[in-house]
Amino acid sequence: MVEWLYKVAKSGSPLSPFAVQHLRGTLQELTSKSPQWLKFLDDIAKDERSYFDLGACMQMGNAYWSFARREDALDWYKKVGLSQQRLEEIELKPLPFVNGSIEGKILINDKTVPGIKVGVHKGIVRASTETDSEGVFRLEHLIEGEYRLAIMADEKLIPSDVKKIKVINVPDKITLDAQNPAVDLGEINIIVNK
Repeated sequence: MVEWLYKVAKSGSPLSPFAVQHLRGTLQELTSKSPQWLKFLDDIAKDERSYFDLGACMQMGNAYWSFARREDALDWYKKVGLSQQRLEEIELKPLPFVNGSIEGKILINDKTVPGIKVGVHKGIVRASTETDSEGVFRLEHLIEGEYRLAIMADEKLIPSDVKKIKVINVPDKITLDAQNPAVDLGEINIIVNK
């Protein structure tokens, strides 16, 4: 959906309030790609077609708020015509948490392996990456919440006929919030017995 919105924005067609609202919902959940999508949001904001509707302006303000960009959000809320009292209330609200990170190192049978896919999810995958040459991964720009770790390896590394796999040092859940914004999982060892 985001790719479609991007094509619409680049084509010269105005984005409807619904499209901006959907974009905001999509952006709230994007994590490792957040800087890329924040730039996309900034590009939309520069386009005068984004100003065509008060609903769209409100959604742009909400989208910027989702990225913890208070001043940009307030600029859009002013275009909507929010009262000074309401703007002051918004200024006092705490910004959303958007800078969480989870990192660690994946080993297979005590050896580092590059290219292992690692993701975190809250029902569906929210962010993913691959391990580097040292087996290290880092997921950034995560929003507040409880995550579960997902690890996927190529069949060459873990064949489908494996009888037993044991994963050592993987937590049941990972909690990110303002008090715990960065989690280092250390080494996660996948023991494969053929």
